[in-house]
Amino acid sequence: MNRNVIVFEGATLDEARKKLFSDSPRGLYLQSETAIPPRSKRTTAVGDSTEQAFAAALAQQPEGMTVSSKKEISSAGRTTVAIDAWDKEAAAALVLKQAGPNASLEALTERRPPKGGFLGIGKTPGKYEAVVFRKAAVEVHFGQAARIEATFGARITTWAGLIHHLGTPGTKIIDELGERLGYQFLFILHERETASTYYDTVPFGPVPAHTIEKSRALVHGTQLPGMLGIMAAAAGASLQSDRYDVRTDGNTARKTNAVSDMSIVSVASCLPKGGNLLAMSNEQLGTYAFQAITHYAKIPLVRYFLGLSFSQDTLNKGPLSPSMDFDWRRYLAQLYSGAELLLLEVYDELPDGGLITDEIVIKKVRSSFQP
Repeated sequence: MNRNVIVFEGATLDEARKKLFSDSPRGLYLQSETAIPPRSKRTTAVGDSTEQAFAAALAQQPEGMTVSSKKEISSAGRTTVAIDAWDKEAAAALVLKQAGPNASLEALTERRPPKGGFLGIGKTPGKYEAVVFRKAAVEVHFGQAARIEATFGARITTWAGLIHHLGTPGTKIIDELGERLGYQFLFILHERETASTYYDTVPFGPVPAHTIEKSRALVHGTQLPGMLGIMAAAAGASLQSDRYDVRTDGNTARKTNAVSDMSIVSVASCLPKGGNLLAMSNEQLGTYAFQAITHYAKIPLVRYFLGLSFSQDTLNKGPLSPSMDFDWRRYLAQLYSGAELLLLEVYDELPDGGLITDEIVIKKVRSSFQP
């Protein structure tokens, strides 16, 4: 084991994670973690004695596991069995069948031979006496606790490190942290997701100013891009700035836009195939369009990017705190507004016959983080 790795164990991963937060070295920050679920294995073995059976079972102990429990299923012993059969071979086979898989036949004695009778009348099987030895059978359970192997360093450099720091009792949000990692801190606060794997596709480094401005342009934009914008302007069909109303019960009301909705529904690969778009009502198109918008708005990288404008407004208000509140309805409304315009930009850049996919949307967003 690498000496820089600290292992936190528990009966479950949740218990191990609690120790990661409560027992971490002070003054150091989590750099990476590897979660290993608990393991278990059940082994059975037989032997001429219970001791030999346990020795055979323990010889199969997996590396890294310890013995959880030991149990004797049956002890070794000899028994004498009486059996009727037409010959000695049949008697031996019948004895072993009845004795089971862990038994052996030590002796078989014919006590009375079979009688053939006269013309089948009076025919009777022979009587045999068998000595059977049954081996001892045991069961051993091996187990390994859940474990989190963690490395620590002098600075917060990963999502896992920031989540760990924010969740550690007694954490103080210092100015340096707010200045350097304010967007990341707020994204964790907005998402309420503590599994670091959720953030795997999201860049952790500094956010360029042009990326924030691009996020703001999408979130607050009302003009459709490219040829769609020209068509919409001619028809007076630009997007409304207040088109999303996230209600207190979590449901969202959306003002439809025929040009936007038709465009998104026609190329969104996440929607069911089939159906005549021209035969759909504006309401049906709006429903499908919102399904696509919410689908792509759930991608963590997309949410982080589109939430940068909202986060910047929060940072402008003052110091950060893990207990700070925010307007989650406004946050979601901005995500949906931005996702809609993002999809329309992707639509405008698609080749003939192209489709919007998760990969294309992620690639589009990643380009916004480039210098």
